[in-house]
Amino acid sequence: MKSVASNGIFLSAFLIVANAVDTYCQPGLELTVIFDTGIKEAFTRVIQTDDGGYSMCGGRSSGPGHVFVRGVDWQDSWVIKCDSELNIIWMRDFGVPDLQDWFQYMIQADNGDLVAVGFRGSDDNERLRVLRISIEGELIWDRIYESGEYGYAIIELKDGRFAMCGQSRDSAGIIYIIDEDGEEVWHATYDANHIGHFLGIRETDGGLVAAGYRQAQEIGLALAMWAVRVDFEGNVVWNTLHGINGRTSLCYGITSSEEGGFLLSGKINLGPTARALAVAKISAEGGVEWDRDYELPQPRNGFMAGMLYAFNHTRMPDGGYAICATQGSDNRPFVTRITAQGQVRWQNVIAFNDRDFTPQNVNFLRSIIVNDEGALIAAGALTQFSENPPDTNTSAVVIRIEPEQDAPIVIEHEPQDSVLFVLTGDSIRFRVVARDQWRREIFYTWRLDDQRVGSDTAITITFPEQGTYRVRCEIRNDEFATAVLWRVETTDLFIASHTPDTLSLTLQRNSEIDFALDSVAYIGDLENLRYEWMIYDSAAVRWGEVGGDDRIGIRSYAFDRTGGYALKAKVFDLNVDPVPADSVQWAIQVRGVIRAFEPNLAEISLEPRQETTFELIPFNANNDSIQFWWMLNEADTMSIESTLSISFQDTGRYIVSGYAREQVGEEAWEEDVQRWAVNVGMLSVDDFGLDSGFRRNDDPLMISI
Repeated sequence: MKSVASNGIFLSAFLIVANAVDTYCQPGLELTVIFDTGIKEAFTRVIQTDDGGYSMCGGRSSGPGHVFVRGVDWQDSWVIKCDSELNIIWMRDFGVPDLQDWFQYMIQADNGDLVAVGFRGSDDNERLRVLRISIEGELIWDRIYESGEYGYAIIELKDGRFAMCGQSRDSAGIIYIIDEDGEEVWHATYDANHIGHFLGIRETDGGLVAAGYRQAQEIGLALAMWAVRVDFEGNVVWNTLHGINGRTSLCYGITSSEEGGFLLSGKINLGPTARALAVAKISAEGGVEWDRDYELPQPRNGFMAGMLYAFNHTRMPDGGYAICATQGSDNRPFVTRITAQGQVRWQNVIAFNDRDFTPQNVNFLRSIIVNDEGALIAAGALTQFSENPPDTNTSAVVIRIEPEQDAPIVIEHEPQDSVLFVLTGDSIRFRVVARDQWRREIFYTWRLDDQRVGSDTAITITFPEQGTYRVRCEIRNDEFATAVLWRVETTDLFIASHTPDTLSLTLQRNSEIDFALDSVAYIGDLENLRYEWMIYDSAAVRWGEVGGDDRIGIRSYAFDRTGGYALKAKVFDLNVDPVPADSVQWAIQVRGVIRAFEPNLAEISLEPRQETTFELIPFNANNDSIQFWWMLNEADTMSIESTLSISFQDTGRYIVSGYAREQVGEEAWEEDVQRWAVNVGMLSVDDFGLDSGFRRNDDPLMISI
């Protein structure tokens, strides 16, 4: 253990180093720093500042009780500035004698100033408070906003103003816009007839989205996650409530997601004493795209299972999220790491000390960020124990979780095709650009078959002989590797391009289409090449020649019957022995009415009681004369629409047939049918071909490009 004293505050630093052992290993607790001023204190927010250091805000108290619960005699709101190693540069109190103060949230403005939001007590009630200080800790301005009671979050807008949110004095959600000097531009309350809180806010195109929770009797819940989008004048664009799994749900944090929309983090109530960590991904229009809930760490001492409090989340560089929270039954903080789709990657329980946790002790994490090196930084409070004299004390704490160890990510590669054809003796330039999520050094190794041929981001390789070559670029950081592979076929003759360029076609009956061999590569005399065209007619069930020495191929060929066809074009030179040759073949499906269908697989697997929708998509989607009908096995269904939604209750094999017919004459009709084989059964992991093994440096992850 290393202990240092700085600015009158005692710091304890515990250093734990653990090496990553697989691609998705759980990173270890790397550093714990305790900030003890001699009285109760806690951090509610940690940020990384532009200089690479950190700043934390929160409050201190000499009163009884838990410092993070309302009703404590808050004494001082405070801000601390540290360097990159969490050594204190300065610490300031911004309280007022005989009044209660507490900072809930802080940001760094574009000009480097720190702006904190919270509340200040008075004789009759609290007031929403915002304070702006320089990066050196000098007060710039301090404002109280009478209509607000509690301030929970603040952001800087693109135009330099600030938006903040919280709870009004009437216990409704409130949003403020203030200018750079702290002067109010406007404020508005929302759903004032319900008790509600806004605990997070984000800027979006044309306005703001605030999130929290409020009473939700209209959807049958005591409380629900609540999100409101407003324009920059405060007018409501949409207002939504979300009860995850139909249960009472609370939201404590909001983050903009990389692909659009927002992630809400919070909890759901599973019963009188049980809670679960929960997240909901909502779109830019407020609709739920998906939601998840997660089990909590089990309590160690037999207290009520599942209590949960004090949490927030941050977005990771890979698009996923890290959530800090606290198992309230025995006050065990933990960090849960999820992917961008909400799947859990790992969960790390933070043990601050060796003493048994009890509900009377204070251990929690309230804020979490990811720093420039990819390490997670979280802040909160813990209980310290003293043996002589026996005593406990609540101290502010910051932890650092070591960066995740992941393979580099390939962001560019040339050529883009994974299978390449070149003439014997030709050269190809290969190029790969990758990035490491955590800014570690990247190493490139190029191999031609088993021979190492380069170590740069690009390489030019000549292929002197006819045959098959394998080109491999391995991209490594200190722990993990990934690879890009190409297969190169060298030959004396090959078709370089053709029309159509796709080899699988769906055409409407009687439609005309051109086929051509646009470019042929040959080491010999192009004038000696001959071309042969063959078509497989499904009606005649045979191959037939449809073209000879015609380099362009078939023009304006009309398929006059429905069914499956194959068209093959071959090029060769009879003047050489052995004869060099190459060919290309198109698979052609000719239909009369149906252009496409969903699902686009002829055979699918489902679980019992899983509903799925089948759809027929005609060529002439706007033709009112098209008729549809469906059959399940040999029985007619009730649907005469282009779609059929059906839930298969029992296991077994079913045949779904979709029919479409279109009037093509006064009394003539064309008809198509599409059939699906549906296998209904309980699925296992093996059905998905999942591999539980990890890929490491000796078995790098292959990227098929």
